[in-house]
Amino acid sequence: MPLLAKHSILPGFVSLFYKGKVGISYVFISNLISSTITIILLLPDILKIKYRFDLYYGKNDAIFMPLLIVGFAGIINETMDRVFLKYLLPENIALSQVVFMAPVIKFQLS
Repeated sequence: MPLLAKHSILPGFVSLFYKGKVGISYVFISNLISSTITIILLLPDILKIKYRFDLYYGKNDAIFMPLLIVGFAGIINETMDRVFLKYLLPENIALSQVVFMAPVIKFQLS
């Protein structure tokens, strides 16, 4: 769209959708529009699904519920340590350490 606006190709059509001030938000807007269209198109199939609770599988799921809780605790711990580093480290090195820590954690988990 910016290229079309710059060279005045279809100016009425381009100005209908493109406003230069929005910038990178167009990516999020287009994703929202496509997700909405997908949900609308899949809605008839989603409504056909009959949801029911099977007691046999429910008991099996209950066995693993503690693992789910511990998993959430671990995710919160990994996320919050970066937030707390800003406040626990001296101001002059806090941001550099948080920026350095993110790729290290990503490499560690992969």
